[in-house]
Amino acid sequence: LMGKRTSCRFCGAGNYSEISCPPSSCQFPNEPVVPYYWDPDCRLGKLGCWADGIHIQCRFCGEAPFTSLSCPAVVGGSSAGGGSASVTQCSFANEPHTPYFWDPSCT
Repeated sequence: LMGKRTSCRFCGAGNYSEISCPPSSCQFPNEPVVPYYWDPDCRLGKLGCWADGIHIQCRFCGEAPFTSLSCPAVVGGSSAGGGSASVTQCSFANEPHTPYFWDPSCT
């Protein structure tokens, strides 16, 4: 990603659809207790999708009523000990429509 914050990386959409987004790409006003993750296969109407109300790819898993959805190894959510704090390190003059996350391996 070009700009002042070279560790901010676009993911999950458009030209960046091949880059997997971490759970921190979901943006909740309050961290949910239910685990969640970024699922590029989410579609409107599928159970657990649109968990954050912003990104259709944010998906709840593992706890009622989402017990039929297995969680991957890395999830967000306060019950998982995760969170979405890493996106706060990226800042833009104009918020992009493409999801992004902080990736310290970018230089």
